Amino acid sequence: MTHPLHHTQVRLALGADPDHPAHLATVAAVQGDSVSVDLIGGSHHGSRAITVDVADAQRLAGTLARTDLCRLDGEALALLNPHHGVLAVATGPTEPPDRLVVSWVSRLEDGATVELVGDGDQPSWQLFAVVDPVAAD
Repeated sequence: MTHPLHHTQVRLALGADPDHPAHLATVAAVQGDSVSVDLIGGSHHGSRAITVDVADAQRLAGTLARTDLCRLDGEALALLNPHHGVLAVATGPTEPPDRLVVSWVSRLEDGATVELVGDGDQPSWQLFAVVDPVAAD
């Protein structure tokens, strides 16, 4: 079963919903559809780690194998919004800039938003639907 991400859902998840902001994170581990991320700066619940299931684990594995994967302390840089059901993984440049800015120029595939395109200095964000999102933020 596919879980296409709508552009409005992505916009809410990564910036337009002040009540449920995205968490800056790094990808700690992937096992099948499950992705464990370490939240940077903790969360309201005091936990620094969260595990979610993604709808397209094969595409996620391909993204994590990219040579232009943006890394922070050796781990893939990500944004997670479990409330809105979005995981975003940063690609190119390989090191994050001092200040992250999310671009709203999107690439669509089969009606789903799959990427927010960066500008060279800012990373692009590869988007994945979180299956059965939870209000964990």
